[in-house]
Amino acid sequence: MLLKASPTSLVAGRVARLSLCAWLVGCGCGASHPAPDAATDGGVDSGRDAAGDSGRDASRDARPDTGHDAGVDAAHDTGVDAGLDSDWLGCDPGWRPMPGLDPDLTIYYATNPSCLLPIVWESCGTGCQRLVDDPRVQRAIAPGMSWTDGERHLFSLVEGNAGLRTLDANVITVVASAEGTVYGAWRGSAGGDRSRIARVGATGGGNGWLGFEMPADRFTPAGNFASYDERLYHAPLAALTGPLEPVMQLAPPIVSVTDAAQSVAASDTTLAAEVHPRGQVLVVEHAARHWLGGRGSATPAIPQGVFVVGPDVYWMDYFESYPGVRLAHGTWSTESEVFYDIPGVDLLGFASDGHDFAWVQGYDYGDAGYARLELWTAPYTSDKSALVPRQVPSAFISTPRGVVGAGMYAASHLEGARDVKELYSLSDGSVRQWRVPADWYFDAGLLWITADEVAYGGHVGATGQRTVFRLSIADTFTAVP
Repeated sequence: MLLKASPTSLVAGRVARLSLCAWLVGCGCGASHPAPDAATDGGVDSGRDAAGDSGRDASRDARPDTGHDAGVDAAHDTGVDAGLDSDWLGCDPGWRPMPGLDPDLTIYYATNPSCLLPIVWESCGTGCQRLVDDPRVQRAIAPGMSWTDGERHLFSLVEGNAGLRTLDANVITVVASAEGTVYGAWRGSAGGDRSRIARVGATGGGNGWLGFEMPADRFTPAGNFASYDERLYHAPLAALTGPLEPVMQLAPPIVSVTDAAQSVAASDTTLAAEVHPRGQVLVVEHAARHWLGGRGSATPAIPQGVFVVGPDVYWMDYFESYPGVRLAHGTWSTESEVFYDIPGVDLLGFASDGHDFAWVQGYDYGDAGYARLELWTAPYTSDKSALVPRQVPSAFISTPRGVVGAGMYAASHLEGARDVKELYSLSDGSVRQWRVPADWYFDAGLLWITADEVAYGGHVGATGQRTVFRLSIADTFTAVP
């Protein structure tokens, strides 16, 4: 039987739950709060909940990274420091300051982002390709910040100077596609005295657009907030090499200083952010905000796993006790609603690629976990009255969460210490599996899934550089009898 993790730590203080090392070296030291269905999964999540939490929450690190001059930065000096990157990179990213931020909280955008990431693939075995290592950088795969966008397979990396200690390396976020285009990059800035921090945090996208958050905070010597400014951006991929204006500023009195965007999802029309510990979903269109869920609404529980399809926003409405976990829906112009509910049954792992829905139904949860898990699916619809659920006739389902793509539900489970990846056909329930080699660690979850391949973020060996692994389904996954 499988355990259901509790989301109670969502209400923990924003500063206390943060860890920078999850960004730069993927060391797994800062998963801030478990998602409702995080207990048994080996990392497949595609940004829907806990797999992205450590990376997203790390953007709130109360111990900001230092600059190149480690403690002697002044407001006018950050621009000079940004130019130094060309020395260790061997090329010039063309850093320019993002508009509208205070001089000592500057974030830079790259006019030449391809300088930061050579997209070259090398073999890692039969049916396997991996992004080549870059000796210039220490690197992490930003969990849950990848997506398939038509013929593009996009992913987000977090980089820092390989010659510096993790906490001394300014954080660089890069958004690129497996097909070879680097669309954008941003470089954070921070005070060497750890009194301030500014960087890009959670990202998400679709339909040729990107949404992301940009926290810029100051701290007192005791580590408390002196000022707080979190901005949300929503722009087409083609605009990322230029200056951007925020579509929303998340700061008091709109939100408390303890509130932060745990995740961001976006289409070409809509930006949505899962805001905690507030426990609501923020939807932005036309530079105007609308809150979904929360106390007094039809979906008052904790939102988890927010995703966007066009103007429609979906999530799991997670109660720690009765009535359990339900599926929720809303838009910028409507209020939240219960999209699907079965009394006494937890509806977990809710995901969609805009063509299919899929979720896992958990029955009879007790001290030892769920007595039974079932995989269900339905054709995509935004009208709950038109939802036609159907059980996938699979012999088993091993985990209460996964990712939908190309008519498959991608999941993961552990057999002892061995990570096993699974693909469930939504049409006939057939299952294919791949056992991750013993010294490979896929700690950034599933990045994308197509009819031909799946991609994961991870590393080889305890100290290997974080990279992207692309697996041919035909060559690596084996049918389960």
